[in-house]
Amino acid sequence: MEHPNSALRYVAADRVDTPAGRLSGTTVVSRSNGTLGKLDGIVVDPIGRKLSGYVIESRGWLSSRRYFVPPVLARLDRDHGTLELGVGSDDVDQLDEVGLEEFPPFSDDDLMTALFHTRSDDGDRRPI
Repeated sequence: MEHPNSALRYVAADRVDTPAGRLSGTTVVSRSNGTLGKLDGIVVDPIGRKLSGYVIESRGWLSSRRYFVPPVLARLDRDHGTLELGVGSDDVDQLDEVGLEEFPPFSDDDLMTALFHTRSDDGDRRPI
C-alpha cells in the first residue's frame, strides 16, 4: 500500500528562493504575531505544481518538534524576516507532528515530473 503522502516532496527552507530572499532562518508567526517557530521547509506536490504545506520547527528546552501546517494564507515580511501564517497560536497544539522521513526530499526527477506532465481533460495529470 502506498503512503498517503507519497506524491508530496519536501524542500528545505534554505533551498527556497523568493523575491524577498532565501527562506532559511525565517521565523514563523501566527496571525496575532505569536512566534510558532522557524520555517524548516515547504511541502510541494510536483505533479500538481502546488504548495501542499509548511514544516515548522518548534524548539523546546530539551527537544524540538516539527509540525505540518496545511496551505493557509501566508504573508512574507522581508523587513522582519518573518512568515505570517493564517493560524492562531493556540492552533499549534492541533497540528500534525511530522518526522524528517515523512516526505521524501524534492529531487531532480521530481523537477522533471513537474515540468513534463500535462493536464488531461478530466483534470488528472499524465506524462506527455
